Formats: sequence, structure tokens, C-alpha cells
Amino acid sequence: LYFVDASDSAGDQPSVAISKDLGQTFEKQTIKIKGAATPAVDPNPVLLDNSKIRLYYFSNPVGTSGDPAAASGPHQIMSAQSSDGVNFESPREVFAEEYYRSGCL
Repeated sequence: LYFVDASDSAGDQPSVAISKDLGQTFEKQTIKIKGAATPAVDPNPVLLDNSKIRLYYFSNPVGTSGDPAAASGPHQIMSAQSSDGVNFESPREVFAEEYYRSGCL
């Protein structure tokens, strides 16, 4: 179960809740995206044919802290891959608001 955890003072943290007993209990873990320079929110996982997980998420390239949706400037949809569902790497831009507004898409 992927979600944004806003329960502590660190701000919005993309997280995953993992159950090993068919949903009776869950262990919360903070998602780590190696190489991501900006905060990530609204995680959306997709299971790939090679059993890896591609995570799509919302970000703001300005590099502000807190909620990227509340920041000024362009926004983007990013993706990264993981083998374990917690540690992601190779983030890349999938969609950028500035390109859409300029008519490039």
C-alpha cells in the first residue's frame, strides 16, 4: 500500500505499508528514491513484467521543501524503479507542466 505520510514534522514522506500476514498487520517504511533532488508525493506503483516496480510520483523541480503541489514554478511527473518496493533508483521525468504549457506536447 503506497501513500504519503504527513504524520511527523519532516513533512510529506512517500511511504509504503507492507503486510506479511494477508493484511492483518502492516509495517510502514519510508520510500527512498536514490538521485531524487526534490520531494515526491502522490506515489503510484506499477508492477512490471520483470517483477520490478515502477513508481510514478508528483514533484516540483524548484527543489523546495514541503508539499511540491503548493510550490510555485513548473511541476512534473517522475518515475523510478525498484526491486524491493522501498528503495528506488534512476529517477526520470515523464511529464513536465512547462512543456505542456509551451505547446511542445
